[in-house]
Amino acid sequence: MYDINIVLAYGVTFGILLMSILYTAIRYIYIKELFYLAYCLMQIFSLGYIITYSQLFFIPIIFEDIFLVFATIFAIVFAFAFFKVEFIPTFKNTKQLLYFTAFFIFALATVFYHYVLFEYLPYSVIYFCNF
Repeated sequence: MYDINIVLAYGVTFGILLMSILYTAIRYIYIKELFYLAYCLMQIFSLGYIITYSQLFFIPIIFEDIFLVFATIFAIVFAFAFFKVEFIPTFKNTKQLLYFTAFFIFALATVFYHYVLFEYLPYSVIYFCNF
């Protein structure tokens, strides 16, 4: 059977995420901002991932990857909607372009230098986009 401490820890995690999902859904209903909907969907898929990962229920393991991919997609949508990010930055002068290029090269070198990130390349690219 299952260890009672593990089951209680998962129960607390499920409860916190469910209350957070409910709160965010209500905020979206009243305010109608895109980032609340994206955050709510990200939490729903994160909860699905945690439920699948816990193996307390008999859910096929393929759903773990599906939940993880959708949670990541909605996390990116939330980040872009929350910060109102422009996809193509505009530069006012050459100095800004040089700073951005140097920062971009530094970020690429930082992300792809560490050998563990090469094993999980799709996730490191997603983290780089968020970075």
